[in-house]
Amino acid sequence: MIVPLVLLLLLSPDSVWTEEAPGYTISVIYAEALLENPVLAGLLGEYAEGQTEAFRTNFIDLTSDYPEPMPWNLEISFTHEPSPSGLICALAWIWEYSGGAHGNTWTKAFVFDTGGDSLVAPLSLFPDEVAFSSFASVVRKNLRQELGEDFWIGDGASPTAENYQCMLPIPDSTGAVWGHRVIFPPYQVAPYVFGPQEVVIPLTR
Repeated sequence: MIVPLVLLLLLSPDSVWTEEAPGYTISVIYAEALLENPVLAGLLGEYAEGQTEAFRTNFIDLTSDYPEPMPWNLEISFTHEPSPSGLICALAWIWEYSGGAHGNTWTKAFVFDTGGDSLVAPLSLFPDEVAFSSFASVVRKNLRQELGEDFWIGDGASPTAENYQCMLPIPDSTGAVWGHRVIFPPYQVAPYVFGPQEVVIPLTR
């Protein structure tokens, strides 16, 4: 029986969880600081469990006709990021190889409100939609300058919650929000060869 990741975290908050099976390996690594809050630890464990279940399902569905498929691999690493006062910021760095010419990588941001013991949407840190739209416009400008071409920036960095699901607030020396960091996975704003794109934008005062 495979014990759910959430239960493993509650029973024994180890920082590394691994699973090896014929044809695939899975590893999940947690920064120990993220496990100090049991509510946050449970939420991260639920996310990891969802990713691992989807990975196992895809492995069964897509390799059943192949007696010796190429080994699959899923790696999830939760890192503790600089956090403004009252928040705990984390990133899930995911790398997956599930056949084909190369693996895929993406990130997921988590912003946890320690006062409310709950996750908050990063977009809620903006005062209104106008402020978020202006921020996204600056992000697109920076991406075009960095990449030298438009590629898919117009669509991939347009001001939607889906496009900015990997965005974290950045603290200043006092713990206030200084700006925001956004990470776009390969293919979202540019071809795979350009890799993930990261943009850091200070708040407009």
